[in-house]
Amino acid sequence: MTKKKHHDNLDEGALGDPDAIGAAEPEVDPTPIGLRSNPADTPHPTPELAAETARADENYDRYLRAVADLDNYRKRTRNEMEEFRKYAVEGMVIQLLQVADNLTRAVDSAQTSGDLPSVVQGVSMTLRQLQDVLECHGVKRIEAEGLPFDPNLHEAVMRVETGPESDGIVVEELQRGYMLHGRVVRPAMVKVGQYTED
Repeated sequence: MTKKKHHDNLDEGALGDPDAIGAAEPEVDPTPIGLRSNPADTPHPTPELAAETARADENYDRYLRAVADLDNYRKRTRNEMEEFRKYAVEGMVIQLLQVADNLTRAVDSAQTSGDLPSVVQGVSMTLRQLQDVLECHGVKRIEAEGLPFDPNLHEAVMRVETGPESDGIVVEELQRGYMLHGRVVRPAMVKVGQYTED
């Protein structure tokens, strides 16, 4: 009788008081056992460790500054290149403006003067001036008429029947071609002779 009463009291105390149940449960660390930190394993900071940490921080700071400097250099170089491309032909433009002035004077002279030979002479001189400006900047005319057809320099727009001596030869230049510093910027448009045996 006494034993049962003691058992009942125990059950009543354990089950009847929710706080007693919660207090009885131990706290569980969700970290895996192998990864739990042990305060005894944590190294104490030493002067050597502090010096290495300071050196690492300094190197990282230098790295950040170097990255920022490189980014600024790229932006500055890009801006300089854009500025250079924008005004690279300034010298050529100034020379071409002089040619345009001479052409304007030639047109004005043609409108007020009936002297056709003088007008032709003035235009011819202006054309020569324009050619000089182009040559000064590396523009060279492609020779075509009377030479063998070269697909790298010439664009054949027409073939004409010729004798055997003119087969594959440029017989007429329809539009002049030009090269800039040795590179073709516009091929010459030509007629090419073609010999066909009967």
